[in-house]
Amino acid sequence: MPKASASLLFPLTFPGAALTASELIEQASLDASPCSLISWGLEDGLPSSVPEYPGDVGIVMGCEDGSIFLFHYAPVMDVPKKPRAENLTEITASLSKSGITKIPLLAANRPTSPTSPNGNGPRPRASSSESARTAQSNGYHSHLPSITSRTQAAALVSTAQVEAPKNYVDFDNEPDKLKDMLRSKGVVKDRGFLDALRPDPDNKVDLDKRPSIEVRRPTIQLPSTLPTSRPMSPEPSSPISIATKAPTSDDSVKRSWKLRAHIIPPLTGVGHAVRSLAVVEASRAILSLQESGTLSVISVQDGRAMSSLHLPNTPHLTVPSLPPSQTPNSFLKAIPSQASWSWRGLQVSAAEAPLILVCASDETRSGSRAREVLLLMKSASQFGYQDPDLLTKVGEWVVDSPAKHGGMIKGTDGNTQIFHLTQSGNIRLLTIQVLPAAAVDLKIPIPVKPFQFNVSSAASTRPSTPHNLPLNLPSLPNLPNPFKGLNSRTGTSTPTDAAPAGVPGRVEILDVSTLGAVGTDDVLELNVHVFDQTFVALVRTEEALKVFKHEADRWTTELSLDAEDIISSKLFAESHLAIIYTDRIEIHDTTKPALQNGNSTATHMLPLNVPSLLLSSPLECFQALHWVSPPGFLLTRLSSKSKRKLELYPLPTLTSDKKPNMEQRLRPKVLWASSSRISSLDIPEARITASLPLELNLIILGYSDGTVERSSLPDLLSPLRGIKSPPHRSPKKLNGAVVSLSRCRNSRTNQVLLVGGGDDGSIGIWDFLWVAFTTPLMQVISLEEESVGRLRGCLLCVSEDGTVAAVSPDGFELLYLIPGSAASLKKICLGQDNLILIYNNGRARLWDVKTLEFWRSMENSKAEELVAQGGWVEAVIDETFAGRPQGALLSRGKACASSTILVEFDHVRDWLRARDPERVPRDGKGRAIARTELLRLLLDPLLPSKLNDDIDDVSEALLGGRSGTCFIGLSSFQGRYLSSLNCDPKEWWQLSPVATSSRLLVLLMTLRLTLGYNEMEQNANQLITFFTGALREAVGTSYQSPLLSHLAEFWYHSSLETRQSARSLFDAAVASLPDSEVVDLVEQWQHSLPCLQPDAHKADAQAAIALLVTGHVASERYPLLSASTLTDIAKSITLYFHDDASPHRVLAIDLCASGFQIWQHYVDAMEILRSLFALATGDAASSPQARAAVLQIASSNTPLFITTLALDIAHPQSVDQRKSIMPLVAFLIRKKPLVLYPNLPKLVEAVVKSLDPNSATGREAVLDAATEILAQVVKTFPTVDFHAPSQRLAVGTSEGAVIMYDLNSATRLYVLEGHRKRIVACSFSPDGRRLVTVSLEESVVLVWKVGSSLISFFTPGAPPRQGHGNSDPFKTLAFNVGDEAYMTTAATLEWVRFEWPGPRSVKLMIRDSTLTFST
Repeated sequence: MPKASASLLFPLTFPGAALTASELIEQASLDASPCSLISWGLEDGLPSSVPEYPGDVGIVMGCEDGSIFLFHYAPVMDVPKKPRAENLTEITASLSKSGITKIPLLAANRPTSPTSPNGNGPRPRASSSESARTAQSNGYHSHLPSITSRTQAAALVSTAQVEAPKNYVDFDNEPDKLKDMLRSKGVVKDRGFLDALRPDPDNKVDLDKRPSIEVRRPTIQLPSTLPTSRPMSPEPSSPISIATKAPTSDDSVKRSWKLRAHIIPPLTGVGHAVRSLAVVEASRAILSLQESGTLSVISVQDGRAMSSLHLPNTPHLTVPSLPPSQTPNSFLKAIPSQASWSWRGLQVSAAEAPLILVCASDETRSGSRAREVLLLMKSASQFGYQDPDLLTKVGEWVVDSPAKHGGMIKGTDGNTQIFHLTQSGNIRLLTIQVLPAAAVDLKIPIPVKPFQFNVSSAASTRPSTPHNLPLNLPSLPNLPNPFKGLNSRTGTSTPTDAAPAGVPGRVEILDVSTLGAVGTDDVLELNVHVFDQTFVALVRTEEALKVFKHEADRWTTELSLDAEDIISSKLFAESHLAIIYTDRIEIHDTTKPALQNGNSTATHMLPLNVPSLLLSSPLECFQALHWVSPPGFLLTRLSSKSKRKLELYPLPTLTSDKKPNMEQRLRPKVLWASSSRISSLDIPEARITASLPLELNLIILGYSDGTVERSSLPDLLSPLRGIKSPPHRSPKKLNGAVVSLSRCRNSRTNQVLLVGGGDDGSIGIWDFLWVAFTTPLMQVISLEEESVGRLRGCLLCVSEDGTVAAVSPDGFELLYLIPGSAASLKKICLGQDNLILIYNNGRARLWDVKTLEFWRSMENSKAEELVAQGGWVEAVIDETFAGRPQGALLSRGKACASSTILVEFDHVRDWLRARDPERVPRDGKGRAIARTELLRLLLDPLLPSKLNDDIDDVSEALLGGRSGTCFIGLSSFQGRYLSSLNCDPKEWWQLSPVATSSRLLVLLMTLRLTLGYNEMEQNANQLITFFTGALREAVGTSYQSPLLSHLAEFWYHSSLETRQSARSLFDAAVASLPDSEVVDLVEQWQHSLPCLQPDAHKADAQAAIALLVTGHVASERYPLLSASTLTDIAKSITLYFHDDASPHRVLAIDLCASGFQIWQHYVDAMEILRSLFALATGDAASSPQARAAVLQIASSNTPLFITTLALDIAHPQSVDQRKSIMPLVAFLIRKKPLVLYPNLPKLVEAVVKSLDPNSATGREAVLDAATEILAQVVKTFPTVDFHAPSQRLAVGTSEGAVIMYDLNSATRLYVLEGHRKRIVACSFSPDGRRLVTVSLEESVVLVWKVGSSLISFFTPGAPPRQGHGNSDPFKTLAFNVGDEAYMTTAATLEWVRFEWPGPRSVKLMIRDSTLTFST
């Protein structure tokens, strides 16, 4: 069952008044440093075919900071652009035109904010005196209302700076050079701290008061074909017109390149560059490999992450199966004892389920050893919304060859082959195949690192070039070995090249062959190609670039060129080699001999005027390059006017007999260029560069000018945002841009501290500033445990390069610095006066915090052994983010993400409903705001515009006008990946099914929150109806329907608004699907049904989603599906249903209820019903769902239901079974009386038989339950009456008969047959001697003698004599009530009854009429 606690997160990005959404993303592309490019679907700068889906043609740019930019070849939308309002007057006028005549001021007037010297982005480092002069010149003399100084300081930033260490110190290789490492220095500091972050709770207003906005309410009527979620207010006059343009052919649509998305992965900054990109054609996805080992699968449609895995620094080797002639030691190596892996290589095989080879170099050995991981990717048909198991590791090994000396190719025989260059210069080929999944599960999950201590996330922006500052190290004495007395558990250290260790993998090596040597020079890079069943190798050394051809079991040199200044090279077919130098491109013909002989050992180089040169053209400086086919290359660069450009250089068709043209210049096609308006100098205000959301009412923002501000979500959403300067900016600021923010608490004083880091390495505890690091602050750890010793109560500030600063929050004193390492920091362990830093390269360092001495370096195993002995506290260094403070918000400090707040809908809902004054919505100044106003602010970025004129009017009436202060994006994997999207009004709904379902879910849930407010309900209802059922028609043929599997994740959400929204969207999407798409959809998911999975995976989330989707689709469209498909669905339902331990049992119960009339043909229906009866009367977690299912099945399949129920009451397998079912009957009588009415006689007879006196134990067990049931029957149904003194029970039937029971003997006495139409009521006289019955259809009342007589003693089972010679009733009394004679069954239960004013006088009450009869 999908998780009931699944969070729905939606990112809101606030570009500020100076930028639009598209401009903010373009600005991020200007700030980025591209390092990788890839494209697909291109042909001569245009698509090779008309794009069928968004992203079928595109470009992806990977950057040094780990972020990714996605470009689409998209249709040009004709959307009129509104002029940007530059001041408050213009904006107020613009809002007035939209219907707003009054604007509630949510914030006070703000002074003009200063800008950095370049107007935007990180500032260059300035001295403290310069910073002071700048701050004074900008007029910062007033303090924040919430950030106050403890004392008045003479200077805003201290004049003395802490001398920071160099980037890292490698103690492992230079133990004798350690000097003066941790000696502290006095620092002149300002005094002060962050006193108050929370608003004044005494400032109260009426939370439900309507804001002072004059709202236009147009009168609009929805089409009658659209379903409504609930009744609406009076019908307006004019209907909504959903007019769509006539469809046009795709060939006639104007298209252009567009920067679609900026994608930010979990790990960004230094060491996380995107080193390689690959396209997975079958799935329309991009693989992105980061240097730190994160491999992401990115959708090319909307930029969301489909899957992700992180390759840990420590390999988990899986030994391949080898041919008998080979041994592992012939080419496989063991896990190195100390290694730091840098991931750079990524190759994908062309297959439906592609193989992926990722390679890393061991930087501790200058790249001479490579680690290779082989992964298998699911086929496109198996993709879901997001799947952590999309990539499965099938093999991993370490080879004694550089990573650039290997790769994967499709061999001459069609098999997949992996090649390596051996130390002897030979090219070795491994022919491999992947075996079926073995018992060993080798899946690599997404790493989720636990957090300890009071760890605050520091979302940081990391510069590509850190500042280098001097370092003074104290001299250290000879250090003792503190580990001699320890009980070793690991034994001796493992040598670097031990025997291979690992577990069997799924890779089988079919053959190992050697193609021969290509030389013994120091090879830098090797690429092997197969052209027309011939191997061609491209080898680059320090001196030469050579092309080899494999003929007659040996390599012959085809071409040899000088390798100086070569950046990249590419073989196009067998005869043409393109080479890009730093300043030019050359194309050579490899068929013309480069050397006088064919000997591969010749060393002289080819002069530039040799016949092989076909073309030479100059190139401008660029940043990233990608080779495309047909021959050409794509590059990105910054122009002289600071514009980001994507340029395609098609290569001309060249022949060997063509004379070289040394002056020819290739002309690029500019595919895309950033707006000329976008440059750092054009942005007048400081940008948001970091954010720390603490709660919805309290968000701390950091700016590019070094200041911080206290804000709130209502403030950020306000239409006045950015028009006036913020009122809560700090008077003190860092030298550079604030790129990280953390909140800590002084454990001794319980005071809240705000810690920030600048892009110049500075640290600020407002108002105390130091320049301590060479790289930005990454994380702040608050030490509160007693076992940490003298550091208790201190803060450990960790920078991106692993440097650690210890800060005392009491005196705001920087105690000392611990320098970083070449490897990234993994964990910090503290025990009294000892501190261990554990790194990702397998090494650890021990420090003495008392003497400020470095003791020794050791292997991680030794460090872990020491920590395992107890007395240590551990803190994991997480480079992503620590988690959502109070489960509400997340932000990231990189590019677009630094101005993005990740909002959780459940928290917003609780916030809107809160009655606690501490939790009510407030602005940045602490003033409470009305909930209706907050709902309008939230809906503004969610509601699209320009889809339909009438809907636009409804939206503006609901909102009171549009402000457009922010835009919505996409998040995946619980906010670990963010995608800032640049979409025109209709484009969002044409991107992907996930984008459609994500936005519709959030929009509908927020609209449902407005239904409790009278002034918003009518418009909200119309919008809910439109977006549920009419959006497809408004968008047109390119509309992407919501993804059903995504909606299924919220099927059992704890929020009612979420469940209703997800289910209504699901039902609407299924109803709109054509028959052929329904069949395809079910066939796609059928293979993932639980009954078809191995036992270990029957309860997987993917199997549950498959059952939910196929089950609900089959319930609505079952005639389209085959019997085998319905059988598989029914088997899967019973599988979950009968498994008491299954987490998906509730799903099976719901499907039983919704489609029981379908599944009953493929399962044991009565057994399912009996199990439901048992669940419904129990107290299991699924009992409420079982009771609801019983009611639904009773309504949809009444005959089978009543038959099963009556059999189990009358003939149970045990007394306990009968006893457990009795309460269910009473429950049904209360909830579904009309369902039971036609079969009431059968049910009553079963209950009577359960009181059989011949079974004393059984009668006693059910007597109370049966009595309760019969009392409920008599109370609910006028056709049943009971006379207690005589223990007689009379039951009227729809056929006109009356059945008389004796409860003492639990037998049927006799049947009275006098009516020919349905009896609607019966009643005993007070003395029990008369029974009256009435039939409205006959308009007659019958009086029967039912008392005991002597004749009845001699003729048991015969009715009493009525005074006639036949079976006619004692009396027949006719009446006429007109149309009331045709009263419905439901009405008779409520409006027809008998009353006895006397022993022989009876009144018949029919609604408002009363008839009196004498009996």
